Amino acid sequence: RQPRDVLAAANQPADVQKRAARAHLECNVASALAMQSPQEWRRWLVTYVRQLAADEDEARLKEILNELLGPIRWSPTTHGAASAPGKGWEPKIMGQDKRQILRYDVLREVSRVRSPSMQSLATQSLEALKEAEASTAAAAAAAAAPASALPASPASGLGTAELQTSGDGLLGGGLGSQLAL
Repeated sequence: RQPRDVLAAANQPADVQKRAARAHLECNVASALAMQSPQEWRRWLVTYVRQLAADEDEARLKEILNELLGPIRWSPTTHGAASAPGKGWEPKIMGQDKRQILRYDVLREVSRVRSPSMQSLATQSLEALKEAEASTAAAAAAAAAPASALPASPASGLGTAELQTSGDGLLGGGLGSQLAL
């Protein structure tokens, strides 16, 4: 770069500089993803989120937060096997859990900005994350419950066929059907 280029950039309006900085960060995030570099991607994502939060760009932040959060009712048993790779929401990116990145990196940066809009966004996102994690845990418990509810041996009580045909059954209105919602 020539010194006159630096001076010309410094004399540009602030919104042009912000757009250029944002475009540069977006390019770095995309480049790290294309190179499959998880540490670099995470570093650039945090830097990008920090910039968006400082600029109070709520619309772009919501896009990132929603992508990392994914569907509230997502679980590996209901969505993982049904969707082909590349279709729908994937819980991991380059081997890293998206919700962990959201909790420990992205929300931390958003909550550092003390404006009411950023604090509200961080609070809403954290509540949605807690709900999503609770839903995933409930789905995992529901998937594990039928297997652990069976007796250890057929001589010790009801057999598998009797459990499935009994009045309440596993999904006949008892706890299992409530957790499957």
